[in-house]
Amino acid sequence: DVLVSDGGPPFNSHYFTSFLSRQGIKVMKSPPYNPQSNGQAERLVRTTKDVLKKFLIDPELDNIDLEDQINLFLMNFRNNIPTSTGQLPSEKVFSYKPKTMLDLLNPKSNYKNYLSVQHASDDKVQVPTVSNKKSSDELDNLTAGDTVWYKNNNKSISKKWILVTFLKKFSLNTFQVS
Repeated sequence: DVLVSDGGPPFNSHYFTSFLSRQGIKVMKSPPYNPQSNGQAERLVRTTKDVLKKFLIDPELDNIDLEDQINLFLMNFRNNIPTSTGQLPSEKVFSYKPKTMLDLLNPKSNYKNYLSVQHASDDKVQVPTVSNKKSSDELDNLTAGDTVWYKNNNKSISKKWILVTFLKKFSLNTFQVS
């Protein structure tokens, strides 16, 4: 198992990293100055900021304090089925579907009872298992030992681009070089 973090302080403490190593979990840090390699977390931060801005603008929500607004956002966010898995996180982890206001209004006409098993399977959207890349690029053909140019973000080193050796590919946009 692997935990990928952005290298922030919550993930760097000695106790946390030693706990993970005892559990057999390897810790990898995404490259600095490269938010694309930590895309899911960056997308969640963007969504959260957008929703909180809308909460601040909406005059009907002025009487609700910030903690309740965050709880409202989390309730709605956690009860929307992601297209990638087709299951709520609580269903996937705990085999439990939390009740929403809609479920409480009319509990007998739950959407799962409305759709038959046959219709539900017909209505599901096919989620691709591979990336949505339209074409291959040079990064797909890299093998260990290849020489590549690396963009240097370290201000103490004067060169902007450094020639390095490719070692391993971890994901679509995360690589190990030396």
